[in-house]
Amino acid sequence: MGLLEEIATKGWNEERAEEFERRYRKAIRWRIVVQMERLGLLQMKLSPERVGILSDKRLELFQDTESDVNIELLDGLIPRYLERRREGKVERDFLAYLTGVIRKLLLKNARELRLLGEETPFELLQGICQAKRERKAKIAWAKYCLEAQVRWELLDRCPSGRFHEVYKVVHHVSDYFFEVFVPGRCELLKRVKRRPVVGMVEALLAEELDSALGYIGKVTPYAKMEEVKAPEELEDEEAFLDFLFQEVGRME
Repeated sequence: MGLLEEIATKGWNEERAEEFERRYRKAIRWRIVVQMERLGLLQMKLSPERVGILSDKRLELFQDTESDVNIELLDGLIPRYLERRREGKVERDFLAYLTGVIRKLLLKNARELRLLGEETPFELLQGICQAKRERKAKIAWAKYCLEAQVRWELLDRCPSGRFHEVYKVVHHVSDYFFEVFVPGRCELLKRVKRRPVVGMVEALLAEELDSALGYIGKVTPYAKMEEVKAPEELEDEEAFLDFLFQEVGRME
């Protein structure tokens, strides 16, 4: 039985907590830093060991998010993750799953600390339509905030006969939604203003699903694309993390 299974079935004790810390704490802290970087809240490449040099609000954001992750872990995150894996609702490994949790908590905390504004889904998608020179940045920011919701709606509203086909490449369909479908269907967005994500997802599934299945995205979910000049091909979380780790290593 692995560590996560032991925690899920037997709960936390000192030994399991220490082993979890040894295996995962550094990765959790790195992921918080990476997500802060992607939000455009860091003006330098930074390792978690050096967060003490941050301004008060940004240090508070890091600490609050790490604390909230701990609360989620103690409140049953691991059993919920394993159950969803068994049900086939999640295929990602634990750290990739945890990255999504961190992203959600970081957005919430950054808004509470007034480090970020509160934009509605319609405003985020409308920003893509209205942008000209900065469209890539608007797409990246909308992806960062809405990608999880878009993927959920894609799977929830997908025709039953095509669910498994879409599930396998839902990240490609999501990329198509933000990078191709929304910019090309701005008039439709105005008509579905009350439920923009649902309305746009339903239209994509009905009209352009086949085109979306094979689409390869070009924009990483990120707030300020100029902050970390990673190669464009670094589209997945682990590649981005590896790149950032290497860059920080060069600076220290």
